[in-house]
Amino acid sequence: MFISRSNGLWQIKLGLNGQGKDLFVGIPVSNYAKSLDWYQRLFGCEPSFLPNDVEAVWQLAEHLFTYIIGHNQTNSRAAGAGKFPTYA
Repeated sequence: MFISRSNGLWQIKLGLNGQGKDLFVGIPVSNYAKSLDWYQRLFGCEPSFLPNDVEAVWQLAEHLFTYIIGHNQTNSRAAGAGKFPTYA
């Protein structure tokens, strides 16, 4: 992983040969409204986009996103997703 900062955004390169890949990290929350307010204060800005009424996404750096998602407390687990190359 390579991390640098340019134009106010952190740039993170994941994978082999310096190829950048998008990485999403999810944070399930039991109270979406309270959590939305808390994460807005933490990141110092509104979400980058709201894909639906129970998710909020922030772009933290180039190719790096985090999101909160409203969940039942008993089903809460952190999640991550990304598109990475596969090698045989």
